[in-house]
Amino acid sequence: MNETVWILSALFGFAILVQLLAYLYRTQQSLRSLQQELNASTQIMLDCSHKVEWFESRLEDLLDAAQLQSCDVSQEQKRLDQLIRTIKTEAMQRGYRLGLGELDLR
Repeated sequence: MNETVWILSALFGFAILVQLLAYLYRTQQSLRSLQQELNASTQIMLDCSHKVEWFESRLEDLLDAAQLQSCDVSQEQKRLDQLIRTIKTEAMQRGYRLGLGELDLR
């Protein structure tokens, strides 16, 4: 009887150990998955931050160009058109969607 109790106790302990190891493995897999998601999210945040900085800079360029006043309206229009073309080209190269497709100040 004593031997049976010992064997059952050993089997029970072994079963608990297997369950614990399985739980630890699943937890480790979950942590790896969360780390990958965190890395991807961090990269997205950095990309968005760079986009916002670029957009703010281009907006400042447009505002500066719009505030310049000269007697030669056609020269201002040419400068603004060139700036818009430059922004559109640079945005396309970077893969940004600006919504400036129909922007034409004429």
